Amino acid sequence: MMSKIQGKAAAVVRRLNDRNWENMKVLLTNTFGVKETYLQIKEDADRIQSKSAKEIFEHLEFNLDKFNLKYKLDNNHPFEFTPTNNESSISEKFLNKIHRNDAMYNILEQYQ
Repeated sequence: MMSKIQGKAAAVVRRLNDRNWENMKVLLTNTFGVKETYLQIKEDADRIQSKSAKEIFEHLEFNLDKFNLKYKLDNNHPFEFTPTNNESSISEKFLNKIHRNDAMYNILEQYQ
């Protein structure tokens, strides 16, 4: 398995004395995984200020990716943060943010 791990991940794993998969997974997740809590990711998504629809979308898409990665790596798999719930929540935030700017909202309404 070590032969398949490359780059920074390989350098991190080399520090382990006992290189079993569970130890490697924990170390790699702690080193490269999402550091923020679910609440911190949610607050970051809530805080985005009115920008262009594209900037809002990109920011919220980044938050959605973090939510889903954190969920995938979280052994507890909290129900409120399933990928389906994350997508619904972020989509709702996106529509609420762009609704504040009627011009952006009207443009998007034409394409639905």
